[in-house]
Amino acid sequence: MKLTEKQIEDVFEKFHKELISKDLTFKGRQVKMHNLRADLYFVDKLGKNVIVELKREPVTRQDIGQLIQYAGTVKDSKVILIAPIIPQPIKTAFEHYGIDYREFSLTKIEELYNKIKHIKDISPKLKSQLPINPVDYIKIPEKLHDGNISFKVSYNDKNWSGICTPDLYKYNCFSSHKMFWCNMQAPKCQEYNDSELNENCYPCYDAVANLTTRFTPGWNHGKNTPHICLEAKVGKIAILTSIYPGETQDSRFIFSLFEIKQVDTIEKVGYDFKGTEFYVGNLKTAIKLKNDQYLNYWDFSLNSTDNPKFQKFWGSGLFRYTDDRTVRSILKDIMQSPKYTIQQKKNAEILLSRVE
Repeated sequence: MKLTEKQIEDVFEKFHKELISKDLTFKGRQVKMHNLRADLYFVDKLGKNVIVELKREPVTRQDIGQLIQYAGTVKDSKVILIAPIIPQPIKTAFEHYGIDYREFSLTKIEELYNKIKHIKDISPKLKSQLPINPVDYIKIPEKLHDGNISFKVSYNDKNWSGICTPDLYKYNCFSSHKMFWCNMQAPKCQEYNDSELNENCYPCYDAVANLTTRFTPGWNHGKNTPHICLEAKVGKIAILTSIYPGETQDSRFIFSLFEIKQVDTIEKVGYDFKGTEFYVGNLKTAIKLKNDQYLNYWDFSLNSTDNPKFQKFWGSGLFRYTDDRTVRSILKDIMQSPKYTIQQKKNAEILLSRVE
């Protein structure tokens, strides 16, 4: 028997707590949302929308755009694609855009459907008699659930602890590589004094990223919505990266790492709007690197693709989920290299305990 997508929906609706997440509350099927139609629609325990897109066939590149639409148009949403086969290049693309994915065993789902197809309601007692061991039915990728996150940060020539110099300000605002936010702020940002900067007083997040050990995925100005990092976790590691002005993507470097102490969601403060997330780090154990200590990001985090052009490619997203293995490699490099201080190595050892 070859299941239809509707029959696959039947299984995942009835067993969503076992096969997707126990924290979900089912809200509907084929729900219309902003001219899009969600196969399954849930709300998690924090009140965020969870949209599940189910596929009966292997996923293709055409499916990427549809999932990105969901992620970009439905406020406070998490998108999960569930399919029998997801090619590795497409997994890489989903990880890049922060889209969760799962692969399921079509054979097992068919077996489960045959057991329940004549039953309208699945009672808790009947559920306990069915062989629902999630690992038999669905494969959850570990990478997306490690909880670490890497941020793309605009270059700041005050070590991300002050206002850019006039030369960098002019480059960011008026060159062919002008930055969107810098251009919006000009020339107000030059009126700030470095001595007055703090977590409540700043022209941009980049100017205080190292000063406050605090960063944000920011705001999608085209859609007037905040970027949300649904998979980042308190207690895991944030990595701040940048590139020098005019340099290519393959030169991206790491200049700071910190443990995520808390995630703040603000209502409205200055230039920040409702829903903006801030990842606040533990200042005592943060590792702030100097120019001659920067680490090349791609030495630790190459994209999974056979095309060399895209192995060292970040794209337009402001953040990427990062697995424990990558973070361990970075921290061990700091601990073993003579160019880092004793304190930096001690902090690296502390952060390493968060990913082991």
